[in-house]
Amino acid sequence: MGKSLTISRYSRDMSDANRLTHKGSNTKKIIHKVMKCTNCQIDKLSKEFPADIIGRKCSHIPSFCLKCLINYFDVQKADQTPQKCPECEVIISKQEVKDLNLAWEKALFRINLTKNKNNLNQNGEINTAKGNIYVILLNGTKLNFKLEDLNTVADLKEAIEKQTKVRFNKQKLSYKGVELQTFSDEGTKNKLSEYSIVPESHIQLMVLLYSISKELSI
Repeated sequence: MGKSLTISRYSRDMSDANRLTHKGSNTKKIIHKVMKCTNCQIDKLSKEFPADIIGRKCSHIPSFCLKCLINYFDVQKADQTPQKCPECEVIISKQEVKDLNLAWEKALFRINLTKNKNNLNQNGEINTAKGNIYVILLNGTKLNFKLEDLNTVADLKEAIEKQTKVRFNKQKLSYKGVELQTFSDEGTKNKLSEYSIVPESHIQLMVLLYSISKELSI
């Protein structure tokens, strides 16, 4: 196996395999699987793991993230001990370790997962769909918002208030005949994803003349 081919195993961008492009639209929906590194026990994106086996003699799927592998081999190098795979203990060549280091240095996927944890769906995936959603007023006015800037119904209402001066508690939003509730029965903020809102969604806005509490409306 040539040097360039070996490097490409680790440095290739896996996003093409995880990207879905809808016909007739420039909107791209990127979904990355979340995996737990067996060494640091931190949930990370699948792209933060080696794209292939660690060494050509390994016969297992890597469960160490790239960062942990780099740290592991750095310690072995400092101790001047033979560099072995931390999972199956086969000898890893200096070139293979060098390829891993090069892949880590050039990695474009160092994403702070904590910023995205609120976007995890029930399958443990991060949905980073990008595109516009539209809020339609009764007079036909269309408001444009970027979906990636919004996470909850409350976020959307705050954005509407900034753009229209319509107060938060005077807004009644509905999508496909279902009213978007700001809070759940448990008091947590409802997410837009819970209402299956995706790029190009059109949401109806009704401005309330009077604000009636949920308790009084029952």
